Amino acid sequence: MLTRTEMRQHPQIAANGTIVETDHPSAGRLRQARHAAVFSKTPASIRRGAPKLGEHTREVLREAT
Repeated sequence: MLTRTEMRQHPQIAANGTIVETDHPSAGRLRQARHAAVFSKTPASIRRGAPKLGEHTREVLREAT
């Protein structure tokens, strides 16, 4: 089993681009796994960080009624 540091430095992880870094507006620089599926004609991307707790509650409740 690899440690987190060993996993991040593993040649296969680097070659596959498995770990991506993004800037979150309040959390700062984050490392996370990229999307599992990779398609050449429709590449996926991480457009924004995860929402804060309750950030979209009103919007979701408005749509539910």
